[in-house]
Parts: sequence; structure tokens; C-alpha cells
Amino acid sequence: MQRSNTPAEFIGTGALWSTARPDAQVHYPRPFPSGMAMGQHLSVERLIRVAENRLIYLVNNLSRKWKRRKCWACGNKYSPDTARCCTFCGHQLGDLRFLMTARWQKELYPGFEAFTKKHIRHFGLLTPVYAFYRHNMMMAVYHYDDAALLLDVASPLPSTHVLRLAKQLSGTLAYLHQQGVVLHPFRSANVVLMPDSSVRWFDLEVERMALTASHLYRDPAQPVLRDVKNLAALLGDYVSPGDLEMVEFLHAVAHGIFPGPIPLNEAVSRMLLLRTGQAVDPSTSSAAAAYTDLGLYRSRNEDTWAWRKLSDRVWLYAVADGMGGHDEGAQAAHLAVDVLAARLSEGLVPEKLDADTLRELMFAAFTKANTAVYETRLAQRSEMGCTLTALLVVDDHQLYLGHVGDSRAYLLQKGKLQLLTTDHTVATELVEEGALTTAQALTHKSRHILTSAIGAEPSLAELDFLPVEAKRGDRVLLCSDGLTNEIPDTELAVWLQKWADRQKAVRELVREAYDRGGHDNLTVIVVDLQ
Repeated sequence: MQRSNTPAEFIGTGALWSTARPDAQVHYPRPFPSGMAMGQHLSVERLIRVAENRLIYLVNNLSRKWKRRKCWACGNKYSPDTARCCTFCGHQLGDLRFLMTARWQKELYPGFEAFTKKHIRHFGLLTPVYAFYRHNMMMAVYHYDDAALLLDVASPLPSTHVLRLAKQLSGTLAYLHQQGVVLHPFRSANVVLMPDSSVRWFDLEVERMALTASHLYRDPAQPVLRDVKNLAALLGDYVSPGDLEMVEFLHAVAHGIFPGPIPLNEAVSRMLLLRTGQAVDPSTSSAAAAYTDLGLYRSRNEDTWAWRKLSDRVWLYAVADGMGGHDEGAQAAHLAVDVLAARLSEGLVPEKLDADTLRELMFAAFTKANTAVYETRLAQRSEMGCTLTALLVVDDHQLYLGHVGDSRAYLLQKGKLQLLTTDHTVATELVEEGALTTAQALTHKSRHILTSAIGAEPSLAELDFLPVEAKRGDRVLLCSDGLTNEIPDTELAVWLQKWADRQKAVRELVREAYDRGGHDNLTVIVVDLQ
């Protein structure tokens, strides 16, 4: 199955961003250049983030087209350029920086317009101070106080931190519902972490404004319940898989145990009270860090990852890279990972953890995941599929790998990096046949054409199962090809050794991939064997 390279539809300037790489296409409007004026009072400083369905910029008021100072407190635009305070309200004037988002989902423009006109204020919400249109895109401007996107934080976070996030975000959700706000599904890009450790909702997509709060709660589509489930799913990615109480709690929330954010907030408050001051149980902590992102060229992230504590002795880590374009690739990847984890969990026998038993279990789990994706593919008449690389860690250092596709697993041992998986691609087969050299395969046109993938055939065509001899102190890297297409194997070892902190290692690997182009979705899991 070949990966779709069809650009996603978008509303914007009408032209794709040209790049030096001939096979790369940007699937979002051309970014605004630094220094470009945004109205009379702002100019672009730089693009700071590509997120799904929006670009996020840093802008400032240092270079204005109109030589008058605008007061961002009252809106007065007629203070002299030399004024230090607003001539209308007396508010102090000065050099300011803002976050500005550019979105192009035209169907969501009316809802956001209605939301901004209502001027909703809440301490848990970043409210836009200015909204306008440019090049058929909706722009929203927010005060910037050195906030950080939750999107940029690698997993996991301490459980008490996750609970604090849940408490603050659910409280603000309750207030938004009271104001009749019907939200479009949100992501980690819609949450910012403030310098004072508080958290805010940011640049939310609004489907519409209900007439009253009671209309929203009576809506048969149950948007209130949907928001609670969505919040639980968002936060679930930041919980250590070893904290089974938190994992099970958020799983129950994601399946509708609470009808709204208020009862969720009350339950989270009780859990937070019980956990505050408690010592962290080492058995609940995963010796891993993970991160996934859409990269710098894509408009949708079709990668996913998962980790599970299957028993006191067994941990699962998995990476999947979806194919099919639009939302189909993401659906295939999530479905494959969920089915795999469920089958491994139900089939694992703690007393039987030998290589032969785990091989059979892994094959059964991969087969079930393959069947689930294949049947969904037929039902939807789509071309969905995905790669899938799964690692079982037994007793902290015994490794068992299952692998289909071209995502990869590496072992770093005593400073030497070993590639554990073999890419299931046409280029790899040509290398094995002697038709290509390894160097030629790196740039060959068939390097992304898969010979085996989850969901591609009615039966699992090819599964690599590999027991790996490892030792405590070794480090394992699981990743999608969005990382390995940018950073060669010869350099990965350097980056993995440079950072002892797992989360730092993950973030620096991703940053390096961005610096080298970031042409595809990328997912990284770093596991330290203890």
C-alpha cells in the first residue's frame, strides 16, 4: 500500500508552500512572512507552531502601519505615538507581544464570530482581544504572557499535575456550558500552560452558541457529555500507564461515567485531595516518555502511540503510522493500537511469559488488529491502513517485538545503536535482492511503498517477531518514519545519549527533526530499561 500524498483541502491563499524538497507538499496555507503587517497595529514576528487546522504566530505592536498607539485595554486607537498612557482610559501603553492564530475551517467561522461577540470572560479562558479576516482565513489575537502549549509537552506528567489540569479545565468547561457554548472537539493545542502553573483553554473551535444553557443541556447530540469524554481522552495521554487508578478513572470518564463537567470536577477534587502529599509509588511509574506531532508540513496527524501496564511484570509500548489520507489514516492507527492492546491484555497469562507463548499472543493480537482495520476499510470503502510496531517489556529488561510496516525500533546499548526492525518496503526488498545499495534506498522512489501493512490484506501477510537480549541501563527507541526520514541512524545514537532525561531526549529528537525539515507526522517513544 502506498501512502497517500494528496494534499488536504483548505481555504486560504490558494497556493501550496513551495519547498526545496520536490516530493514535499505543505498541506496548509502559505505562512505569513516575518514583518508582515496585520492590520494597522500589529506585525508578524514569526510562525511558532503548526497545529491541526491552524497556524500559530507570535506577533507584536513594534512596527505599526498607523503611527498611533492602540490601547489593548479599552480599544482607543488615537493616543499619540509618543504617549506612555492611553489618553482615554489611562492604561499604560508599551511594547507588547501576542499570540495570533490563523484558521481555515470556514464552516466554523460563524460559531467563533458569535463566541467573540459575546465577550465571555473567565480566569480559565484566554479570550481573544481582536479577531479579523485575512486571505479568507480567520485570525484571532490573544495576549501573550510566555504561555506554553500543552501540545509541546512530552508524556507523561505527574498524576497530581494531570488532576490539577482536569480540575481547572473542567471548571472552565462548566462555565462555557452555562454560557451556551457548543464546542467542536478540542485537542492539546487548545490548552496553554501559564507561567504561574495555571492552565487556560485557548483558541477553542465553537460550533455554535445555544440560545440558553438549558437548550445546550437538552441537545440530543449531548455536547456537554461529549466535551467531558473529550477532556478525559485528551488528559489520558499524559498519565503514566503504571498508575492504574488514574488510567481506569479517565477511561471510565471517557466512556460517560459523568454526565457533565461539574460532577467530574468534584470527583477530581476528591482524588487530588487524597493524593496531595503522598509519596510516589515507583511501581506506578513508566520508565518511558512519548510524543507525537503532525510535523511542519501536514495538516492532520495520522500517527498514534500507546502504552499500557499489562501486568506487574509486563509493559506494552506501541507506535502506529496511519495511511489513507484525511481522517482515515488516523482512524486506522488508533483502531489498530486499541485492538492490539485489548487482545494482549486479555490473553496475557502471568505464569507464561516465555518467548513461544508471547510469540503466539503477539501474532493473535496483530491478526485481530489487522482484521479490525481491514473490515473497517471494506465497510467505509476506503484505503485506510497503518504500520504497527509493538514492544513488550517483561521484568524491566526482557524485550519482545512485533512489527509490520516501516515504523522502527532501536536498541541503544553501551553507546552502540542497533536497528531491531526491518522495513517492509519495496526499497528494502530491492536492497535484500542486491538491486539497490543501502545508500540508494534512502532516496529511492519506492522507499515509502509498503509490502506489508495492517489492514492491507484479509490475512496478516507478514509479521516480524523478535526476542531481544537487553540489559538494565539500555535505552529503546520506537518511532515512526517521520523521525528516521530526517535523522539518519548514524546520528540517532548521539541524540539518544546526549540527554539522560527521557522527556528531554524526546523533545530534542523532535526539535532536531523539525530543524531538518519535519516533512511528515512523527512519533517518538523512549524507554529506559531499569
